[in-house]
Amino acid sequence: LLTILVIPRFENVIADQIGPDAMPGLTKIILQVSQFIAAHWIAVLSLATTVFFMAVTANKIAIIKRIIYSFLLRTPLIGDCIKKWCVVLFARTFGYLLVCGCSLMESLKMAQKSVDNYQMKDNLTLTINDVQQGMSLSESLHRHNIFPAMAEGLIKIGEESGKLGEMLNKVSSSYEEQLNELITRITSLIEPFLIVFLAVFVGSVVIGLFLPLVSLIQNITG
Repeated sequence: LLTILVIPRFENVIADQIGPDAMPGLTKIILQVSQFIAAHWIAVLSLATTVFFMAVTANKIAIIKRIIYSFLLRTPLIGDCIKKWCVVLFARTFGYLLVCGCSLMESLKMAQKSVDNYQMKDNLTLTINDVQQGMSLSESLHRHNIFPAMAEGLIKIGEESGKLGEMLNKVSSSYEEQLNELITRITSLIEPFLIVFLAVFVGSVVIGLFLPLVSLIQNITG
Protein backbone atom coordinates (compact mmCIF):
# COMPACT_ATOMS: atom_id res chain seq x y z
CA LEU A 1 0.00 0.00 0.00
CA LEU A 2 2.87 2.36 0.82
CA THR A 3 4.62 1.74 -2.48
CA ILE A 4 1.45 1.72 -4.60
CA LEU A 5 -0.63 4.52 -3.05
CA VAL A 6 1.63 6.89 -1.11
CA ILE A 7 4.99 7.04 -2.86
CA PRO A 8 3.58 7.72 -6.39
CA ARG A 9 1.95 10.93 -5.09
CA PHE A 10 5.35 12.21 -3.98
CA GLU A 11 6.89 10.99 -7.23
CA ASN A 12 4.67 13.29 -9.28
CA VAL A 13 5.61 16.32 -7.20
CA ILE A 14 9.32 15.50 -7.17
CA ALA A 15 9.49 14.78 -10.91
CA ASP A 16 7.68 18.01 -11.83
CA GLN A 17 9.67 20.29 -9.57
CA ILE A 18 13.16 18.75 -9.58
CA GLY A 19 13.46 16.34 -12.49
CA PRO A 20 14.91 12.83 -12.51
CA ASP A 21 18.52 13.93 -12.94
CA ALA A 22 18.59 16.03 -9.76
CA MET A 23 17.14 13.32 -7.51
CA PRO A 24 19.34 11.84 -4.74
CA GLY A 25 20.33 8.18 -5.12
CA LEU A 26 18.16 7.01 -2.22
CA THR A 27 15.13 8.71 -3.74
CA LYS A 28 15.74 7.04 -7.11
CA ILE A 29 15.92 3.58 -5.47
CA ILE A 30 12.67 4.12 -3.55
CA LEU A 31 10.85 5.37 -6.64
CA GLN A 32 12.14 2.50 -8.79
CA VAL A 33 10.96 -0.07 -6.24
CA SER A 34 7.58 1.64 -6.06
CA GLN A 35 7.28 1.70 -9.87
CA PHE A 36 8.17 -1.98 -10.13
CA ILE A 37 5.63 -3.09 -7.51
CA ALA A 38 2.93 -0.82 -8.92
CA ALA A 39 3.50 -2.20 -12.42
CA HIS A 40 3.71 -5.86 -11.36
CA TRP A 41 1.58 -5.97 -8.21
CA ILE A 42 -0.47 -8.90 -9.53
CA ALA A 43 2.69 -10.94 -10.14
CA VAL A 44 4.10 -9.98 -6.72
CA LEU A 45 0.84 -10.91 -4.98
CA SER A 46 0.62 -14.17 -6.94
CA LEU A 47 4.21 -15.06 -6.07
CA ALA A 48 3.62 -14.39 -2.36
CA THR A 49 0.42 -16.48 -2.41
CA THR A 50 2.17 -19.32 -4.25
CA VAL A 51 5.06 -19.36 -1.79
CA PHE A 52 2.61 -19.43 1.12
CA PHE A 53 0.62 -22.37 -0.22
CA MET A 54 3.82 -24.21 -1.19
CA ALA A 55 5.05 -23.83 2.39
CA VAL A 56 1.74 -25.11 3.77
CA THR A 57 1.77 -28.07 1.38
CA ALA A 58 5.42 -28.87 2.07
CA ASN A 59 4.68 -28.94 5.81
CA LYS A 60 2.27 -31.83 5.18
CA ILE A 61 4.88 -33.95 3.38
CA ALA A 62 6.61 -36.24 5.88
CA ILE A 63 10.13 -36.07 4.42
CA ILE A 64 10.13 -32.28 4.13
CA LYS A 65 8.58 -31.95 7.58
CA ARG A 66 11.36 -34.09 9.04
CA ILE A 67 13.99 -31.88 7.41
CA ILE A 68 12.32 -28.71 8.71
CA TYR A 69 12.01 -30.12 12.24
CA SER A 70 15.61 -31.32 12.18
CA PHE A 71 16.73 -27.80 11.28
CA LEU A 72 14.48 -26.10 13.83
CA LEU A 73 15.61 -28.43 16.64
CA ARG A 74 19.20 -27.29 16.05
CA THR A 75 18.21 -23.62 16.16
CA PRO A 76 19.05 -21.86 19.45
CA LEU A 77 16.04 -20.96 21.61
CA ILE A 78 13.53 -22.14 18.98
CA GLY A 79 14.81 -25.70 19.32
CA ASP A 80 14.46 -25.46 23.11
CA CYS A 81 10.87 -24.22 22.70
CA ILE A 82 9.96 -27.16 20.45
CA LYS A 83 11.52 -29.71 22.82
CA LYS A 84 9.81 -28.27 25.88
CA TRP A 85 6.45 -28.05 24.08
CA CYS A 86 6.72 -31.71 23.02
CA VAL A 87 7.51 -32.69 26.61
CA VAL A 88 4.45 -30.74 27.80
CA LEU A 89 2.15 -32.39 25.24
CA PHE A 90 3.45 -35.89 25.89
CA ALA A 91 3.53 -35.67 29.70
CA ARG A 92 0.11 -34.00 29.96
CA THR A 93 -1.61 -36.52 27.65
CA PHE A 94 0.17 -39.48 29.23
CA GLY A 95 -0.53 -38.30 32.78
CA TYR A 96 -4.23 -37.56 32.24
CA LEU A 97 -4.82 -40.95 30.60
CA LEU A 98 -3.10 -42.80 33.47
CA VAL A 99 -5.04 -40.83 36.08
CA CYS A 100 -8.28 -41.66 34.23
CA GLY A 101 -7.50 -45.38 34.51
CA CYS A 102 -6.10 -46.25 31.07
CA SER A 103 -3.41 -48.91 30.88
CA LEU A 104 0.26 -47.99 30.63
CA MET A 105 0.71 -49.21 27.05
CA GLU A 106 -2.54 -47.64 25.81
CA SER A 107 -1.68 -44.32 27.44
CA LEU A 108 1.87 -44.42 26.07
CA LYS A 109 0.68 -45.03 22.50
CA MET A 110 -1.94 -42.26 22.72
CA ALA A 111 0.62 -39.84 24.16
CA GLN A 112 2.99 -40.65 21.31
CA LYS A 113 0.33 -39.57 18.80
CA SER A 114 0.03 -36.18 20.50
CA VAL A 115 3.69 -35.37 19.76
CA ASP A 116 4.38 -33.65 16.43
CA ASN A 117 8.16 -33.94 16.68
CA TYR A 118 9.25 -36.77 14.38
CA GLN A 119 12.51 -37.35 16.23
CA MET A 120 10.75 -37.77 19.57
CA LYS A 121 7.97 -39.81 17.95
CA ASP A 122 10.54 -42.25 16.52
CA ASN A 123 12.29 -42.56 19.88
CA LEU A 124 8.97 -43.15 21.61
CA THR A 125 8.33 -46.05 19.22
CA LEU A 126 11.53 -47.61 20.53
CA THR A 127 10.38 -46.91 24.08
CA ILE A 128 7.04 -48.64 23.45
CA ASN A 129 8.92 -51.71 22.20
CA ASP A 130 11.21 -51.66 25.25
CA VAL A 131 8.28 -51.41 27.68
CA GLN A 132 6.51 -54.28 25.91
CA GLN A 133 9.63 -56.37 26.43
CA GLY A 134 9.66 -55.64 30.16
CA MET A 135 11.98 -52.64 30.49
CA SER A 136 10.88 -49.84 32.83
CA LEU A 137 9.61 -46.61 31.28
CA SER A 138 12.19 -44.37 32.93
CA GLU A 139 15.05 -46.65 31.91
CA SER A 140 13.89 -46.70 28.29
CA LEU A 141 13.40 -42.91 28.18
CA HIS A 142 16.95 -42.47 29.51
CA ARG A 143 18.30 -45.04 27.05
CA HIS A 144 16.93 -43.19 24.02
CA ASN A 145 17.58 -39.71 25.45
CA ILE A 146 13.99 -38.56 24.92
CA PHE A 147 13.35 -36.35 27.96
CA PRO A 148 15.59 -33.88 29.82
CA ALA A 149 17.29 -35.24 32.94
CA MET A 150 14.89 -33.52 35.36
CA ALA A 151 11.83 -34.99 33.64
CA GLU A 152 13.42 -38.45 33.58
CA GLY A 153 14.11 -38.20 37.32
CA LEU A 154 10.52 -37.23 38.14
CA ILE A 155 9.15 -40.03 35.96
CA LYS A 156 11.43 -42.53 37.71
CA ILE A 157 10.18 -41.33 41.10
CA GLY A 158 6.60 -41.63 39.89
CA GLU A 159 7.19 -45.20 38.70
CA GLU A 160 8.80 -46.26 41.97
CA SER A 161 6.09 -44.61 44.10
CA GLY A 162 3.17 -45.86 42.00
CA LYS A 163 2.04 -42.30 41.20
CA LEU A 164 3.29 -42.01 37.63
CA GLY A 165 0.20 -40.17 36.38
CA GLU A 166 0.42 -37.46 39.04
CA MET A 167 4.15 -37.07 38.49
CA LEU A 168 3.67 -36.71 34.73
CA ASN A 169 1.16 -33.93 35.35
CA LYS A 170 3.77 -32.19 37.51
CA VAL A 171 6.31 -32.60 34.70
CA SER A 172 3.93 -31.00 32.19
CA SER A 173 3.15 -28.09 34.54
CA SER A 174 6.83 -27.50 35.29
CA TYR A 175 7.89 -27.49 31.64
CA GLU A 176 4.94 -25.36 30.66
CA GLU A 177 6.17 -22.69 33.07
CA GLN A 178 9.69 -22.99 31.64
CA LEU A 179 8.28 -22.72 28.12
CA ASN A 180 6.35 -19.55 28.98
CA GLU A 181 9.50 -18.00 30.44
CA LEU A 182 11.49 -18.98 27.34
CA ILE A 183 8.87 -17.50 24.99
CA THR A 184 8.88 -14.29 27.02
CA ARG A 185 12.66 -14.14 26.72
CA ILE A 186 12.54 -14.72 22.95
CA THR A 187 9.89 -12.03 22.56
CA SER A 188 11.99 -9.56 24.52
CA LEU A 189 14.93 -10.31 22.20
CA ILE A 190 12.89 -10.00 19.00
CA GLU A 191 11.18 -6.70 19.89
CA PRO A 192 14.32 -4.49 19.62
CA PHE A 193 15.20 -5.99 16.22
CA LEU A 194 11.68 -5.35 14.92
CA ILE A 195 11.73 -1.78 16.21
CA VAL A 196 15.13 -1.11 14.60
CA PHE A 197 14.01 -2.71 11.31
CA LEU A 198 10.82 -0.62 11.16
CA ALA A 199 12.71 2.53 12.14
CA VAL A 200 15.30 1.97 9.39
CA PHE A 201 12.65 1.09 6.78
CA VAL A 202 10.27 3.95 7.53
CA GLY A 203 13.13 6.38 8.14
CA SER A 204 14.73 5.52 4.79
CA VAL A 205 11.45 6.08 2.94
CA VAL A 206 10.79 9.37 4.70
CA ILE A 207 14.33 10.66 4.16
CA GLY A 208 14.35 9.50 0.54
CA LEU A 209 11.09 11.31 -0.23
CA PHE A 210 11.79 14.53 1.64
CA LEU A 211 15.42 15.07 0.62
CA PRO A 212 14.42 16.44 -2.82
CA LEU A 213 11.75 18.64 -1.24
CA VAL A 214 14.29 20.06 1.21
CA SER A 215 16.67 20.78 -1.66
CA LEU A 216 13.86 22.45 -3.58
CA ILE A 217 12.93 24.64 -0.60
CA GLN A 218 16.58 25.63 -0.10
CA ASN A 219 16.91 26.58 -3.74
CA ILE A 220 13.75 28.70 -3.60
CA THR A 221 14.68 30.50 -0.36
CA GLY A 222 18.40 30.70 -1.13
